Amino acid sequence: MSESVYRRLQQALNKHPVGFRTSETGADIRLLKHIFTPEQAELASRLDWHFQSTKTIYDKVSDIVSSREELSLMLHDILQRGGLTYRRREREMWALAPLVVGMYEYQVDRITPEMLADAEEYWASPKSDPPPPERPSQMRVIPIGTSITVEHHVARFEDIAHMINSAGKSIALIECICRKTAAMEGHTCERTSRAESCMGFRDFAEQYIEQGAGRRISREEAYEALKKSQEEGLVLMPSNSQSAEFVCSCCPDCCGMLRGIKHAEVPADVALNNYQARVDSDLCIGCNECVEICPLDAVRIADDTAVVDLKRCIGCGVCVVRCAPEAITLQRTTETVTPPDTMDDLYEMYDSIRRSETQ
Repeated sequence: MSESVYRRLQQALNKHPVGFRTSETGADIRLLKHIFTPEQAELASRLDWHFQSTKTIYDKVSDIVSSREELSLMLHDILQRGGLTYRRREREMWALAPLVVGMYEYQVDRITPEMLADAEEYWASPKSDPPPPERPSQMRVIPIGTSITVEHHVARFEDIAHMINSAGKSIALIECICRKTAAMEGHTCERTSRAESCMGFRDFAEQYIEQGAGRRISREEAYEALKKSQEEGLVLMPSNSQSAEFVCSCCPDCCGMLRGIKHAEVPADVALNNYQARVDSDLCIGCNECVEICPLDAVRIADDTAVVDLKRCIGCGVCVVRCAPEAITLQRTTETVTPPDTMDDLYEMYDSIRRSETQ
């Protein structure tokens, strides 16, 4: 019974547009057991990736819960364990959370060495079902705020200040799951000693606050945190949506997403970004600061002048901020990318791509 209910949950999660493929080593089931009890797994296996009200869910699960009150308590308990995505509008709304970005990140305040080992085995293990079709990433890259100037006419979805200002009071400062798990394995981040460096906005922020995994901060505190990220050479990577749900401050040695981009054959083709760095050779003094700070190893010194490899540059702006003679600027790429309005829209896009591939 216990194994079968977790398998049903894995299959339900694999219907999520992000997917949760079947591990041939059983790591998928072990990972779910860290998050859900058997009773919670049974309930979650009947949920959908679209948000639904408690009433709608009760109509689907009334055979295993005695009342809406019991259902609400169970849903909130799973929420505390990081197994669901939650919104509160006129009423509470619930949805299955994807493994990433979702359940795994929600474990930041409860992950154990055993859970981490099972997660890493899951990602490395062979899968018995096919990989998802090619699709846009869940995250993108935006420039550090002071690396772009007013003449760029920056779109709001590229403007970190707009992300903060539009979130109202729903801003949460969150411990970085990548940096935390790296520390659990004995690695010390090469760029920052801060644990809290990621931010959630609106519903994403309220969920972390509800779970106790993030703390509410003011806009002023958010700007101060971003200032530190800028000084430390961290890369800003928000959700791939115009209404950003979160922004991570990523380092090249701990962050799984940024490491993946860095190791790609052509990182500029993998990262979703609209800028790249350019060097004014007349201003460059060959000081090597940009070479040392670039997280993608995209800059070298040739004939005492910085040279940017445009196949590797992802337009993060870290080098621009570090350049004392202001010899480096960000320029818009010839082809720009406009993200979907919301993460819901991104997942609908994923679902549409998957359906078209299977027809």
